Amino acid sequence: MSEIFKFIFLLTISLVFFTGFGDGGSETSKKAITKMLNEKLGTLKKYKKEPIYHINVDTVFDFEVRINDIIMVKKNDEKISYLQHINEAILESGEQTLNIRFTPAYDLKKNPFREHTSFSLELEYDYWGKGDLIKNHVYNYYYDLPELDSDDKKRLYKQKPIEINTIFKAEVPYKLNGWQDSKVFKAEDIKELTPKVLTVYKKIKKQFESQQGESFNNLVSKGSYNLYQALYLPPPTAKKILNDSINSINRKAKKFAAIKDYKLEISGNGKLLALVRTDSPNKGEGVLREYYAQNKIFHRVSIRQVLLHMPKGSDKFEVIMYRGLIKNIPAEEGE
Repeated sequence: MSEIFKFIFLLTISLVFFTGFGDGGSETSKKAITKMLNEKLGTLKKYKKEPIYHINVDTVFDFEVRINDIIMVKKNDEKISYLQHINEAILESGEQTLNIRFTPAYDLKKNPFREHTSFSLELEYDYWGKGDLIKNHVYNYYYDLPELDSDDKKRLYKQKPIEINTIFKAEVPYKLNGWQDSKVFKAEDIKELTPKVLTVYKKIKKQFESQQGESFNNLVSKGSYNLYQALYLPPPTAKKILNDSINSINRKAKKFAAIKDYKLEISGNGKLLALVRTDSPNKGEGVLREYYAQNKIFHRVSIRQVLLHMPKGSDKFEVIMYRGLIKNIPAEEGE
């Protein structure tokens, strides 16, 4: 794994294992949960060839990129370059879908880089082989905004959203136990599903805030396990992250911001559910958010992207994917 991906990976991991299920319980039950989770992490597998797939985007446009209908990276801020690994959205080898949707930036006060009008995306993978990092190119897409709009006026950033769909082949040594056979939900289900999904999110929030580190980590253990396997994390490292997380949550009380300004989003070809923010500039981000004061100008927000599914033969929701995001925000936007 390259040095930059080691950084991105560790940043994601530091967020992910702030996670779990249950209502706490006695010290005996807490020890039992910790033992169970450690034993499960002991089954993580290592492989001779461990490819990490990633996407690299450069643009000032607002955009989102979906892998297998799961949003892996999006922009509605001032950043220009984005680098994101996508293995956790690849359940097994074979054909994968890639969707790009973007809109040219329109608010020049928000984005002064008017002369930068291109969008570029590279999809690559790399792995360590015989002591060297071997890189492989998979897919490239480039778009340039025309100088003039349809009525021959100077560029006014009014062009309609553009959407690109393609398929690429991925070869990974693992096969994740994910949402292949999970229940499929439809748009007409959203109204009925929203309060049920909200209940699950409130449980997660409660466990975190009531310092139930063991139960909190247990709640999203399947999603965390899939992430660790997809990124080839060694069992000893995964166990250390787990136990550090439990201790961190139990040691000091922390709070998530209020769950607000949200909607239920269906993804993963109808099999995954998530509550996401609807307000700008947080649109599409997770509702479980922890804010940190940095200085008088910027604050930092740690965001948990929680995706639920309903396993085949079950009538209960389960956390199957859990991803982390950290971003800086203007101090006045802190919650």
